[in-house]
Amino acid sequence: MISKYNFIFYDLNQFKEEIQVFIHYTRDLRFDDRPDYGFLKRLIKTVGEREKIEFDYIFDWVTKKQENVKESF
Repeated sequence: MISKYNFIFYDLNQFKEEIQVFIHYTRDLRFDDRPDYGFLKRLIKTVGEREKIEFDYIFDWVTKKQENVKESF
């Protein structure tokens, strides 16, 4: 059985190079290391631009919360 933690690295070859770098970078951080958030943001932004992903500021947790509020009324 593959644990949730190990699943991320199970088939890493299917991901774009930037995502591989992101995962390896964050996995190698020690507890008291300060992450380079600018570097990580640029990696994700590069993938988004190449894949033509539009950032619309609408997140799954916001829309689900709004749906739950509407259902309760």
